[in-house]
Amino acid sequence: MIRGSVYKRCQCRDGAGRRVKDCGRPHGSWGFTFDVGRRGGSRRRQLVRSGFASREAAQQALAGELSAVAAGVWVDDRNLTVGTWLQTWLRLLEQAGRSPKTLANYRGHVRDVWGPALGGVRLRDLRRVDLEQVLVDLLKPNDRSIRPPVGPGSVGRGNVGRRVERRTVATVESYHRTIRAALSVARRRGLISVNPALGRMDALPAASAEADRELRVWEPAQIASFLEYLTGVTRDPLAVLYEVAAYTGLRRGELCGLR
Repeated sequence: MIRGSVYKRCQCRDGAGRRVKDCGRPHGSWGFTFDVGRRGGSRRRQLVRSGFASREAAQQALAGELSAVAAGVWVDDRNLTVGTWLQTWLRLLEQAGRSPKTLANYRGHVRDVWGPALGGVRLRDLRRVDLEQVLVDLLKPNDRSIRPPVGPGSVGRGNVGRRVERRTVATVESYHRTIRAALSVARRRGLISVNPALGRMDALPAASAEADRELRVWEPAQIASFLEYLTGVTRDPLAVLYEVAAYTGLRRGELCGLR
């Protein structure tokens, strides 16, 4: 049977020096203790939560914990915050040998967005609406009148610190992928029961629609005219490079690496 009890924490003592239970004075705080199963075969495992302003608040929180235990979805996050978990996750990726470029990208997202926005939130209290609000805010136009902070550890460097008028949906989706990956690992480790970042965020526009609106591709006749102009009129020394780009589809970085 799952059990739990509510108690008051204060410094009141009776004549024998023992703590007074359920003191009626308007001071102190309320807490509760509850069972979460057994450890080591027969040893009962109890956890304590405290800091509630009233008996009613403590009872309501206890009911939620007991309901989760009974449903089999309760997890012990050891009071981890989102910020602490994200730093742990980055260390795990580094130990696993992820590429420096991938790690740098993740660290930038954690440093510039997820850490400042949600780092103080308890991991088990993180909700989908919290993530969605951060992503929606990232889509808002940047205020160019506000100068980003500078110096070691300052927030606003990297991708987020660039002075662009508005981030694209594709860019914001990259921040979504980062937090989704971090929370997926937390879910596999039993720190959260569900990953609130899974799936598409309804408040964000579709990235594909944005790409269709912004992408402009030359037709073959336009490419031919451009190459003829380079070789026949301007005799541009990079004409061969442009021709390689047109016929192979190499990325800019790959083209620049050619000898």
